[in-house]
Amino acid sequence: MEKFYQKVVMALAILSLLGACKSNNKNNYPTDYVGFERAQQEYTYNKAMQEETLDIKVIAIEKSKEDRIVKLSSSATKTPGGESVFVKLTEEQVIIKAGKKSVTTQIKLYPKHIIKGTFVHLICTPQWKDKNAQPSKLSIRLMPK
Repeated sequence: MEKFYQKVVMALAILSLLGACKSNNKNNYPTDYVGFERAQQEYTYNKAMQEETLDIKVIAIEKSKEDRIVKLSSSATKTPGGESVFVKLTEEQVIIKAGKKSVTTQIKLYPKHIIKGTFVHLICTPQWKDKNAQPSKLSIRLMPK
């Protein structure tokens, strides 16, 4: 009889784990997540180009009745004047409109100034007063063609 109960407990444990996996079909994001769609990506650029544009997607897991503003920043190498050598944000903040779950922005890359194997680190910081709203980070590895 004891073996029967052990099997039942084991079966229930497995079912609960499967149920947890199945109910979370949003790539393991917290339900209140607002930030970059991915944490890492690679981008292949053409060294001969003067400028290239890369689309960056900011997502929200749940829709909201209000607009959500997020601030974007980059930790790319800067010149003494404060300008980035090889990357520029086209917008320093983006708005996910009410009822929407994403917005796309762009960054400009200047391939002639990129050192092979360089990473661009972007930070997305929610601008509302929700204590659970955490910044998200995106690391983009830049590779020449």
